[in-house]
Amino acid sequence: MAVELKPLAPADAIAAFARRKPNLVDTFSWQDAWQEEHATMFTVAKSAGFDVLKDISDALEEALKEGRTVREFSRDLRPVLQAKGWWGKQLVEDPAPVTWSRLGSAARAG
Repeated sequence: MAVELKPLAPADAIAAFARRKPNLVDTFSWQDAWQEEHATMFTVAKSAGFDVLKDISDALEEALKEGRTVREFSRDLRPVLQAKGWWGKQLVEDPAPVTWSRLGSAARAG
């Protein structure tokens, strides 16, 4: 079954994010949570084992409340992620084989 995504009005998007924010789930792969789970949680792939998920969630909440652009959000979040070592290409370990993975980057942040 395909999932159809429809744009939300800004107020509805903020409300949807607020419903997910209490359920932060750090994951390694986008496949670690699937379909219905994604509807009730906030996650960022490759966040497992790093102390970054709450930082990203808090930064997104602030950006939404302030009406900031994706560019502003990305610019302000980047130094936080870099300081925690969650930036660039790194060798990370999953329960599956070790693989090179793109962690934080300009493309992922915005």
